[in-house]
Amino acid sequence: MQAPKSSKIQLPPKKEIDEDKIKSIINKGGSPASYTEEQNSSEIIKNFNVKMTEEDLKMVSILCKKRPSTLGRKLSFTKQEWLLEAIREKIDREVKEYNI
Repeated sequence: MQAPKSSKIQLPPKKEIDEDKIKSIINKGGSPASYTEEQNSSEIIKNFNVKMTEEDLKMVSILCKKRPSTLGRKLSFTKQEWLLEAIREKIDREVKEYNI
């Protein structure tokens, strides 16, 4: 009976780490990312309350659950997303109707 052969797999050689280079990069530092506060007025988000019947809200919930989810999306379509989409569709229709 033969003895099992030993594996010749080895770890790759370790790289030399130059501590001086690391310290120079750390000490060099940098500036923080600059953020522009400029926003278009159409991009400013405003909050408001909506009053609707319980029956309509239940129907929105049912329709949200029926909506197919996108790949990689585990959460269902939210009521807020559904309402915003409905508002945008209504705006698009009326803009075309009134030639705005």
